Amino acid sequence: MLKKTTALWRQEKIRFLIVGGFNTAFGLFVFYLFEFLFGASIGYMGSLYCSFALVTVSSFLLYRFLVFKVTGTVIKDFFRFVTVYLIPLGANTIALPILVSVVGINVYLSQTLIVVFSTVVSYLGHKYFSFRRQKSTD
Repeated sequence: MLKKTTALWRQEKIRFLIVGGFNTAFGLFVFYLFEFLFGASIGYMGSLYCSFALVTVSSFLLYRFLVFKVTGTVIKDFFRFVTVYLIPLGANTIALPILVSVVGINVYLSQTLIVVFSTVVSYLGHKYFSFRRQKSTD
């Protein structure tokens, strides 16, 4: 059983799903926490941006060291990582108010639905942009 688990962990997509699952749960938890504690004063968009700032740093570290296992160019990778994360954040900035204010879906459920889109976009962006490395020409 341990060999099977180890073999699965060696696959990048499996690592991404596991770490991405954790990041998703952690990101939603942080959003929910900000919304519950401060939503009345900062609004759900404030909760979105505060949670984004916190979760981006932890996600970067987990993806860098556990999923893509890259070294070097930390600052460059971080800026590329944030660039990729800005795409789902932009979509979230548009979709969240529409789902909450226009469609009338609860803010917690709305954010949960949006995260599904963000996960797919972030995997592709991080794999092919944030942590991309040139192939060796040995």
